[in-house]
Amino acid sequence: MTFIDTIYSRPGLERAGELFKREGKLVLIAPTGYGKTVLSLKLYRDFVEEGPWGGLIHVAPYRALVRQIYNEKFKPYVSTSGYQSLDYIEPGDKSPYFLRDLIVTTLDSFIYNLFRIPVAELNKVYRMISQGHYYPIQLSIFTSLIVLDEAHVYLGDIDEDVSIASVVAASRFLNNAGVPLLVESATMHSDLVSALSNNILRGSKIVYVGDENYQVKKLKDKGVSVEVVRDIDFESSNSFNWRTQLISEDKIIGVLQEHCRSSLVLLITNTVKRAVEIYDVILEKGICDKAVLLHGLLSNKDREGALSEISKASAGIVVSTQVVEAGVEFPSRVLITDPAPLENLAQRAGRLCREKYTSIYEECVKEGPLVYIVKPPGDSELDEYRGPYRTERVRSALTSINDVLERGRSIDWRLMSHRENYIPFVELLEKTPAVQPAKADIGASILEEYLKSDATPEDLINVLNSTGLQLTRSGFLVNLLVNTKEVCGRELRDLGELETVSIDLRSLLRGGVARVVETISVDDRDYLRLAAVRVVRTDGGSVVKVVCDVKSKYFIPARLKEVTLNEYLGLITPDVGDGEVYVGGNAVTLIVASEGSYVRGRGLAVW
Repeated sequence: MTFIDTIYSRPGLERAGELFKREGKLVLIAPTGYGKTVLSLKLYRDFVEEGPWGGLIHVAPYRALVRQIYNEKFKPYVSTSGYQSLDYIEPGDKSPYFLRDLIVTTLDSFIYNLFRIPVAELNKVYRMISQGHYYPIQLSIFTSLIVLDEAHVYLGDIDEDVSIASVVAASRFLNNAGVPLLVESATMHSDLVSALSNNILRGSKIVYVGDENYQVKKLKDKGVSVEVVRDIDFESSNSFNWRTQLISEDKIIGVLQEHCRSSLVLLITNTVKRAVEIYDVILEKGICDKAVLLHGLLSNKDREGALSEISKASAGIVVSTQVVEAGVEFPSRVLITDPAPLENLAQRAGRLCREKYTSIYEECVKEGPLVYIVKPPGDSELDEYRGPYRTERVRSALTSINDVLERGRSIDWRLMSHRENYIPFVELLEKTPAVQPAKADIGASILEEYLKSDATPEDLINVLNSTGLQLTRSGFLVNLLVNTKEVCGRELRDLGELETVSIDLRSLLRGGVARVVETISVDDRDYLRLAAVRVVRTDGGSVVKVVCDVKSKYFIPARLKEVTLNEYLGLITPDVGDGEVYVGGNAVTLIVASEGSYVRGRGLAVW
């Protein structure tokens, strides 16, 4: 029996596969570490290799998770698999048009492609040079199974998420079009599950791996069709002695000193700024023999190096932001985390004690995982820690946890079933406020009408301009070139030699343009310095040409908080004629980062 078959033999996944085959749509709620991602491999074999569908597209929220799924779970088992993200994992297997049989992609890339803006031609479409080659992508999507993994992230794990409308519209549209759709999560509030099942997917059944707990009762009270599946073997092997403590900020160093020389400690913060500050303190004081920093403002090469170091580490400290909390696995049993909403805390704890790391898993069985949650002394201090989350949701989570601990009970951060002296985290989750996708109804309806029509990408851009809607949570995403000296004016072998950082343009501008990016001044106005990158075919194959002294078409606006889509397009468009040799339909535009704005191993300093 192969690894895939061993995981798939779990009763929750078996039942999910059976119902999905019969119904064509399903929501799977199962614990972290249950093997939900591996289910995609089994579905691929049953429905694509031996069935009628042309492919399977597995959608994940973060690039780090795309990398891990592709490298560890898809590529070793399916030779025709591919990926799509801003990373260059294996350039030959990158599939921006979703033409591989088995694809793992970021949510942003999937949404752009579904909405007829090919991610490979994003700049060209936004600049109105072309409508893009979206027909092959549409054909691939409509003949594939779609798996939305870690769906709690898509439906609002970060408060006031403006991209919920596009995800709701996409899910409704695909469901109505008869595209098989599987939605997976471990940490979704019943309000979100019921909205997904009853309203978005219109009657989708739920497979719930756990027992008849309080969350299941609430789902049934909301009219959701729930089938509860008990997995006694999984429960037995994952009945850890979880120990949770609320600690003050000044106790972090002591916890690290106790554990990081013999174990790998995972420390998760809510902001990049705080992650870097803690990382610097650890290095300055020499607290741990090994320290790795991981966050969203690292370059592609630094991020790849950090993930490689983590995979080989047996002791030390990984300091990260919430970019790792969905799906990414770590060889660790110790977590220190900033306070956050309950579902985010559960996801962070879910990184611990994974069965693939045999020695760590055995330690977890013997000694139990440790979860330390930083508790600020008061509400005023809580605002300094909460990051992108609403204060009341973070406060509610801390209150619920404190109540459990004061009663002498413990929290099971993995299983969704009861055992003596433990309360499953989902019961605490139900007592905290959820992020409601209902607020996206108007925007979702507008975007769904676009998907159902024969409107063009240009029409969609006009809709986004007039309504203020966004397709993705990353907003106006741009790439900063940080290894300018090594690549500017050169011919490169491939795009993998470019070292870039992805960031929302508005965040970049608010952070202070002068110290982060290079500018070109003309007539007392500042323009962004751009790098135009183009793949040029030669007799020997192709080369990548990089020209870095191009100014943006638009100057930098004074109203940094109100950058419009048109201004965004002007800021990423080179101010040159289309006849120039380095600008054309296949050009990629990067913003040149200023010297010293990127610190090796620490990332882009925009705070």
